[in-house]
Amino acid sequence: MALKQGQAAGLTDYFFKPDSPLAEKVYRQFDTEALVEHLIPFPDHPFKAQSAEKLSELAESIRINGMLHKVLVWENPQAQGFYTILSGHNRVAAARLLGWDEISVTVLQVDESEAKFIVTDANLRQREKILPSEKAKAYAMQLEAIKQQGKRTDLAGDEKTSVQVGQKLDSRTIVAKMNEESRTQIQRHIRLLELLPALLDMVDEGIIPFVAGVDLSYLKQSEQEHVLKLLIAGSITIAMNQAALLKEEAKSATLTEQDIKRIVLNGAKQQPQTVEIEGMVGKKEKIIRETNPYSRVMTNVGKFLKKLPKDAELIDPAELEAALIKTVESLLVRIS
Repeated sequence: MALKQGQAAGLTDYFFKPDSPLAEKVYRQFDTEALVEHLIPFPDHPFKAQSAEKLSELAESIRINGMLHKVLVWENPQAQGFYTILSGHNRVAAARLLGWDEISVTVLQVDESEAKFIVTDANLRQREKILPSEKAKAYAMQLEAIKQQGKRTDLAGDEKTSVQVGQKLDSRTIVAKMNEESRTQIQRHIRLLELLPALLDMVDEGIIPFVAGVDLSYLKQSEQEHVLKLLIAGSITIAMNQAALLKEEAKSATLTEQDIKRIVLNGAKQQPQTVEIEGMVGKKEKIIRETNPYSRVMTNVGKFLKKLPKDAELIDPAELEAALIKTVESLLVRIS
């Protein structure tokens, strides 16, 4: 089959964000039919598979309407005879569920670091709901890809992400610009990967607030195990101020299970006196501490949410929390 030079059909419009450094990248690629059994998941794929119910719904849709978009795959030299999936893991799983032998794929001939950018960028754009752990793993994979490329200007693309002598951007700043996030949010998400897997799952499920999860990630593994044990037993719940207290106390001594229980329970009785807002001061990030003027605002937000009908379609708690933080950050006054 003859190769053709150019962008894969629909990559700019369908797979990548408009300002992605990959949106205008030119690859050697071709379309072909591939055996489903020869399609393998991307190593350490950052995104979770759909639930059995969702996968069944997707399979039924594909059975009726066909595969509307070709699965994007990579000719991985370390897996000869097989294609590594870049975008379309759930569609391939649905095809297996339907008993299909072959499906249409678009094969991209790229190196490993480019493949990492494609698998993260494509999925971050396509998926309707992205969990904190998925963002964390995707951002970490993008950082790794940048380091593998040595921050190559041909991958970084334009003035937003290109790295020039004397004007170098650090990896986290590049990832922040790519994903339209603050550098702080990139750091917070990646920090979540220091959590025990079970605690990270609780952040995904909204049991642990996002910011609280970031603070808990600074605890030692043994301390996190105590927190997990107490959460599972129902002995404690973790709010943001309680997680912040645990992080602070853990700086001076290793916390026992009893220490953690005492700190969390005492923290629940205390009204936070200060609020930490991460903003920009000139060109440097700075933490501004002041007497908390927002407690009444947040109390009213909580009352409003409680009044919503039970059948109302609500945003995921972790997404709501991240959106509120991002909004507050954007409203901060710049101090010269």
